[in-house]
Parts: sequence; C-alpha cells; structure tokens
Amino acid sequence: MGLAALIVIDVQKDFCEGGSLAVEGGNALAPLISDCRSSHSFDLVVFSKDWHPADHISFFTNNEGAKPFEMKQLPGVGDQVMWPPHCVQDTSGADFHPELDYREG
Repeated sequence: MGLAALIVIDVQKDFCEGGSLAVEGGNALAPLISDCRSSHSFDLVVFSKDWHPADHISFFTNNEGAKPFEMKQLPGVGDQVMWPPHCVQDTSGADFHPELDYREG
C-alpha cells in the first residue's frame, strides 16, 4: 500500500462564517478535518495558509474606485478579481480555525 497524506488548504478564520471572505459551511469543516486526522494514520500532514500583506494588489481597498468581487485590469497582471481584504498577515483572520488540529507531529 502507498503512503497516505492529509493536505489541508486555507482553513482560516477569514474563510469561515464571520470572516471577511466567508464560505458557507466553513466552520463545519475544521472539526471534520480534525476528526479525520485523529482517526487515521497519515505519513504526511500539510497545512497551508493564505497570507497577504495589507497592501496586496488584489484587495479592492487598495485600488481606487474598485468594488468587491468586480474584475479589474491591473498593469502587469491583467484581469484580477477585486477581493475584500482577507487573511492579512499577523491578523486574527489569517489564523487557523480554532477547532482545527494543526499541531505538528
């Protein structure tokens, strides 16, 4: 049998209900992922984080006249969705969901 990996992508407060870029049902995922991790043996467990500087070019607040979720043509980038600020470095919104078991080991 091959190796087993658990790869968890961006389960952060800003992507869950109450966050600045919430996905419906996001709060329900963290305990499910934690249960999966504790009930199975994985050879590798990886967690990623969305992690933006406050002045990120894709935030609508950093582009004069932009509105959330509209497409805007940015020089050197091309078409870009204008996102609400989210997962800003060193803010609580960038933290993992509190029910997510992201401990090492």
